Amino acid sequence: MEKSYKTFPKRLEAFAEEHVPGLRTYLRREGIRDSDKLIREELVKRLDGVKKEIDRMKRDWTDSGQLTGLDLLDRATRRIEKTRDSVKFASRGYSGIFDPEKVAEKELLGLLNFDKKLFKRAEGLKKDLKDLKESDRRGVKAQLRKLEDRLTEFDDLLDQRDSYSRRE
Repeated sequence: MEKSYKTFPKRLEAFAEEHVPGLRTYLRREGIRDSDKLIREELVKRLDGVKKEIDRMKRDWTDSGQLTGLDLLDRATRRIEKTRDSVKFASRGYSGIFDPEKVAEKELLGLLNFDKKLFKRAEGLKKDLKDLKESDRRGVKAQLRKLEDRLTEFDDLLDQRDSYSRRE
């Protein structure tokens, strides 16, 4: 009896797929939607890590009396928060099978490519922060501008992804 209980969901799914047209496609696409959500959640975590690192730098700079560049760090923090919220609260990259608008699997793979680029950009932000920490006081403003440029590139790529996911 115990063994049949463990296989019950698989058997139910097999039965439903056999008798409900389109269920297999629906389940596969729903899995892709869930994956898209997980990807975005991980990207949000990474952006939060960058934000925390900037906040730590602001505290360290303030404690050591270094005020040059704090305004640029504040601006970077606001940009990261805005970007993070765009990722966090974006609609899923795919509409369900019963929704009026659908995204084909080919487009989903395109979205995955955008996601890979976004993760690389997030890693680039971390590298820029490391470079900023290691720069001398004279190079701080240049490094902060570089960080701001990277944030702009990240936002632009995110906008391209959003445009891509909305096209028919």
